[in-house]
Amino acid sequence: MSADTSTRLLQLDPLLEAKNPNVRNEAAAAFGKFSILDSKVVAIIKKHLTSQVWEARVSAGRALQAVLANFEDGNGQDNNSPSASFEKLKSIDVHIVLQKFKPLLSDSETSTQYLQKQKFNSQAQRELVDKHLEYTQITGLSSKKFLSDDEFLDVSQTESTSSQSQELVDVVTKKEPLEGEDLKSEEDLIERRKKFWKAIREFVNSVTEQQWYARHGSAIAICQIATTSYSKLSNDLIDSTLYLLIHVLILDKFNDFISGRNATAPVREQCAQALVHILRNTDETRRELLLGIVVQMVSTSGDHNWNVRQAGLLILKYYFAIARKEGQQKTFDKCFNLVIQSLNDSVDDVTGCAVKTLSSILSNKEIPTDEMSQLVEKVMGHVWKLLELESAKEQLRAGLDALCIDLLEIVELWLSWNNENSISRESLLTICSMLDASFPVRSEKIVQILDVDMERIQNDKLNADDVFGIIKQLYRILLFSPRSDSLVFLEKSFVTFGKIFKIYQKLLIEKGEICMKVGNWLGCLLLDHRNPQIDVFACDVDGISSHQSSPQELMGSEEMRFLDEKEKDQVYLTRKILCAKFLAIILESLYECDADIQGQKVDVAVQLLFVPFFKSTSIMHNLGVSIVVNEWAALYRAAVNLKTTEKPPPMTIVQLADSIVRGPGKHYDEMTSIVHGLTKDCNEFIEFCVVRGFNRQEAESRGDAVEEVSKLAYTTIRPTLKTDKQRESIDSRYNTLMRSIENAKMNIKSNGIRINALLSSTLFYFGNAPEKLTPQIRPIVETMQTEENDAMASEVFRGAVPLLVMFSWPRNPRPYVKVLAKAFESFSGCPIRMPKVGSTSPGGATKIISFRRIWGKETDDGFEEATGGISAESRNAELLMTILCQFSAAQLGEFYSHFDLSEEVDLPTFLIRLELHNSFWNRVGSRLSDQSTGKIFNLVPSEDPAIRYAFAKSIETFCKSFCGDTLSKCYSKLVDLSNDLKNDNARLSAVEVFLRLSMMDTPFLNGWATLLAPPLFQLLTDGNEAVRDAAGEAFRRLIPVVTIENPNVVIEGLSDELSAKRAEFTNFINVLGSPSSLPRVNRQDIRGGFDANMLREYQLEGITWMRFLRSYGMHGILADDMGLGKTLQTMCIVALSVDKDEMKAKEKCSLIVCPRTLVDHWCHEWNRFFPERPRASKLPKKCQGAEICVVPYEELKHVIHM
Repeated sequence: MSADTSTRLLQLDPLLEAKNPNVRNEAAAAFGKFSILDSKVVAIIKKHLTSQVWEARVSAGRALQAVLANFEDGNGQDNNSPSASFEKLKSIDVHIVLQKFKPLLSDSETSTQYLQKQKFNSQAQRELVDKHLEYTQITGLSSKKFLSDDEFLDVSQTESTSSQSQELVDVVTKKEPLEGEDLKSEEDLIERRKKFWKAIREFVNSVTEQQWYARHGSAIAICQIATTSYSKLSNDLIDSTLYLLIHVLILDKFNDFISGRNATAPVREQCAQALVHILRNTDETRRELLLGIVVQMVSTSGDHNWNVRQAGLLILKYYFAIARKEGQQKTFDKCFNLVIQSLNDSVDDVTGCAVKTLSSILSNKEIPTDEMSQLVEKVMGHVWKLLELESAKEQLRAGLDALCIDLLEIVELWLSWNNENSISRESLLTICSMLDASFPVRSEKIVQILDVDMERIQNDKLNADDVFGIIKQLYRILLFSPRSDSLVFLEKSFVTFGKIFKIYQKLLIEKGEICMKVGNWLGCLLLDHRNPQIDVFACDVDGISSHQSSPQELMGSEEMRFLDEKEKDQVYLTRKILCAKFLAIILESLYECDADIQGQKVDVAVQLLFVPFFKSTSIMHNLGVSIVVNEWAALYRAAVNLKTTEKPPPMTIVQLADSIVRGPGKHYDEMTSIVHGLTKDCNEFIEFCVVRGFNRQEAESRGDAVEEVSKLAYTTIRPTLKTDKQRESIDSRYNTLMRSIENAKMNIKSNGIRINALLSSTLFYFGNAPEKLTPQIRPIVETMQTEENDAMASEVFRGAVPLLVMFSWPRNPRPYVKVLAKAFESFSGCPIRMPKVGSTSPGGATKIISFRRIWGKETDDGFEEATGGISAESRNAELLMTILCQFSAAQLGEFYSHFDLSEEVDLPTFLIRLELHNSFWNRVGSRLSDQSTGKIFNLVPSEDPAIRYAFAKSIETFCKSFCGDTLSKCYSKLVDLSNDLKNDNARLSAVEVFLRLSMMDTPFLNGWATLLAPPLFQLLTDGNEAVRDAAGEAFRRLIPVVTIENPNVVIEGLSDELSAKRAEFTNFINVLGSPSSLPRVNRQDIRGGFDANMLREYQLEGITWMRFLRSYGMHGILADDMGLGKTLQTMCIVALSVDKDEMKAKEKCSLIVCPRTLVDHWCHEWNRFFPERPRASKLPKKCQGAEICVVPYEELKHVIHM
């Protein structure tokens, strides 16, 4: 193996376990350049295949695939003919294997020995399980609910067989280790094949290891071998591999219930997959033999052998996906019937596996359509029966629904198998009867099935009661699903409801029940966020998990009790908005219909439904209905835009909303109750201080409010307290009181703003734009400045902002211009988004603010004390401007003019414009001009970290937008800054850019990361600590990207000069790891009368290395032992530098500093070896024309001092 290859392998080795999946994948692909015959390649891949890290094993499998694909050596021998190992394969009997060999557990034989020594009976084993699960007698919890005594290990049976059992690893034929390097092409083909087979056995034999992850990694390798190189394998290798796989599948008992991965039996799953890959390629004889063994496995009896049956079903799962029935009818049918029988297995894991095995038939593309239809009909017949049985089980109400979920997955697959399939009414109702918010995993499957089925032809298969029951459960999901569940699931439930309602809305409205219930459903959104308990039966949102004995259920589930008040408010607002969207669809449909309800027009009744709530003095009533009418108004506006409605706006709602927005502020009941509560808290705190000497009467005589008296009591009493414990006590009480007061004030204020903002948005949607728009605009601006809930801000802005712009166009001046000004102010006001210029703390001039992106929090440098999050006000402003980006520059010139970087503006304005590009580069197509590039580089060098930060962010931004063009304009300028040794701020500016670029995602960096490596490497030895730290972090991040970088990637817009430099730097990282791979310096290039033949090879290598470092502006050390010619090497380096490097005349003299006793020696050696070059000088002040000046340490100090 060459040095380059060895170095490359060392670099790729750790990348197979990198955290970044892109890096792992690229590293695996890079192994395709190596040979499987290389022992080091095999060792590295095998090491990662036996890693405990799952992702590393998968990456190693991909690396093996790449290596195997690169091995071109024709086919192996006739690998469909029987071999010696085939006879062993034929003799496999499942029961004998179970008796003969020890089981394969999770780790090593020590675990087996431990159990054997302990001789645990079933009770002791149960206690061990309970202890592991943290079940105690105090809590009343036990594993008895899901584990019977029969499922524990029979100790007596274990003892009788353990002494006779042997390890499976003992049957593996030990092969000689790989030897030497790659065989040359002229070597005998047979020998080359044998070496290849030896390498393959290295991977195959690990499948019998005791460590489960080693078995899993080996099975991954076998999968890759079978798919990539089956034709190159010997028949003996194939048969012995099958022999080992079958044994592992029979003996493996490892189950992974901890990692949370889908495959709870990862070894059996992967081995089954590997076996079927071989089955697919092998001959009919082997296939029939193996399927016969599988039939044995599936037919194995006994609850303690359930893992054997499961392994057999796993094989069939993959087999059914690729099986062809021609010539295999009898075997196929036998296997199919066995799987059907397994649906009644007493062990749930086997039953679930049988269901998944049946589902794999639906993905088979090999079976003819007619036969496939018959098979699918049989499968679905059993699935519908099982679903009906499952839906009736009481345990389903307790959430024990693993089998149910597997069955639902088959239904989902069945729907996708044929776009004409549609679920019958009875089956659909059976499925929907299991829908409940308390069980989100199951419900998510059901919602997905509903969503797909609604796309199929319905033919009114559901009646109004059916549909109402379904949408009621969907609404219940939106109300009660736990907070921890995905918002995507909730949104999917809402979208599915929309499809159902669109199909059946006429039927629902005619029935009338939806009209009667919508008011109850609306009432669920009017509750206080502190404890929104809903009576599910009174509000008609009960489900299968509801009980008449406890009708109250908490919105968002009981999980909400563990959140603080602020978090609750955020979650409930988001949930109410989604529920309001649900109700809005119903309300808009009712408003558009011409039906009557109890003698009153429905469209009138719908509006009157809101009147009492808007007139209520409860702030939560007003907030709830404001959210709903805003969503309704959005749907009305959409209908107007699509011209699907001719109805005028609901004027009752418009008048109510307008009266609130334009009227005086309402006084809400919550304000009074909160004031009473806080007054009580303040009085308690004051009494606490009175006991400690505070004069309350004197304080109250001044007429101060109770809050001010509390503050005075605190400031008066605290200094008088003598112990730390007393001071801590009063501090805690006071701080809690102040937080309560502040939260109460903010809560009342923010909810008031929300109500007005939502109603302003509602008025815009309904087309209400009077001459005086200020009352409707003010709440929108206040929302931008105060709203902390992103969903609420989005609901206010998404309609109100574009409609405000449209309603403003005919007016002069345009009202939205002032809103824009406020938005820019809010956007730039966040010190995290835009650190304050000129606010550098003492000693903070060398700070690099971009480091906070790595640390995850702000540095202690005066820019922000606590957190690194962008403020809500700034986020809201960004959202508002994102919405404005839907307008063109011609429509909204006042907005887009702020992106002009060529205009002459002051520094703060210019920095704001740079930040605008950073936030909206992908919407406005940010691109640098020569003028704007010059203005950006005029910002640096700067002593202000905030300016350097803005500079670095801007370069990163434009690299994201137009990478090649930006690099062409900026790269050389950045390198010049990094080379400015006299100005720390210049290098700080450059290194912060490099740091930010190195933190970009790998796809952005691919192709040009190489350009960053040399200047960063140079900065690793910088005299400024901050520069070194940043360069080190950036270089560390770049190494894996550069190592796997594709030099052939075309970067659009990259200049020819940079393209050439990129090609020049391509091998930079490789050379750093392997200096000997550098092309040697030409001896004849060392001129000046020097006899180059006297240089030894190692000296020439040292000269080459130092020249390489100098070419990148880096430093190095010659550290050979004494007497090996370092002085001569140094002189040659100096001579080459003078002749080859571009330098000014005054820069051509090199300074040699040494002990005084060696000055004459250096001068003599120079003059002797280079007689034709200028003589050496000893005088620093008179060395003009010399090429070296030799100075002792003491004299140099004196010269510097002078």
